[in-house]
Amino acid sequence: MFETMSKMFGIEIEVLKDYMPHELIALFEGKILDAEIVQQRGAHAIVYGTSVGIDVVTGADVEPFRKKYLVHQDISVGGT
Repeated sequence: MFETMSKMFGIEIEVLKDYMPHELIALFEGKILDAEIVQQRGAHAIVYGTSVGIDVVTGADVEPFRKKYLVHQDISVGGT
């Protein structure tokens, strides 16, 4: 599937696989997307799901998000 889409849209498979579902739909609707944003997302991003859908945090927003929501907590019992 990605190979066919890659040929259709002239986008490398490695970039295409990082597109969000709504971005793939936009491609089929003839919209042009900024591939650089997609590449940056793949390099440094957080993708998470909520009860409403999927969201992505990229760029300068990643570190504050990580510090606020992805704090490591040692929950081991008995000191393994």
